Amino acid sequence: MHNVHSPSVPKAIPIIEPLRYGCKIDIHGKVDDCCHKNFAVELSSGPHIVLHINFRFHREHMVVMNSASYGNWGDEVRRHHSLHHNDSFHLHIQAHHDHYEIELNGKLLAYYAHRFPMESVQALGLKGDFTIEKVRFLRISVQPGLEQRVRLWASRLFRIRY
Repeated sequence: MHNVHSPSVPKAIPIIEPLRYGCKIDIHGKVDDCCHKNFAVELSSGPHIVLHINFRFHREHMVVMNSASYGNWGDEVRRHHSLHHNDSFHLHIQAHHDHYEIELNGKLLAYYAHRFPMESVQALGLKGDFTIEKVRFLRISVQPGLEQRVRLWASRLFRIRY
């Protein structure tokens, strides 16, 4: 188990050990108190976005899940979500053999089928208008010292400016 407390957003947290069945990522955060803003949590592998979870608040109150290979997006999976501005939340992602189980505040949001091998995931990306209290990795190794070396890679992948 490894915890990352109060990471700045945007942020890319390197994952050095391949994801496998039973690996869990718990994200505790708070939606910023601003109008019509969104936030996203991503699992990435090089130029690929293995899992994109985008919480949208403007016009639609949806969470959109998708994957992209070299910038080419697949079919979206859409679900309504119960978050509002200034709400605290707990997002839970668990790897299974053929899908990710995604829960929001203890309620099932979706089973998202793998579109890339889960073992290929290299980083957790956080971006948008939210504050993170804690990210907890269970059965996964992360290497905080590696962060300096992936800044250039992350800046391209997540369009983060350092």
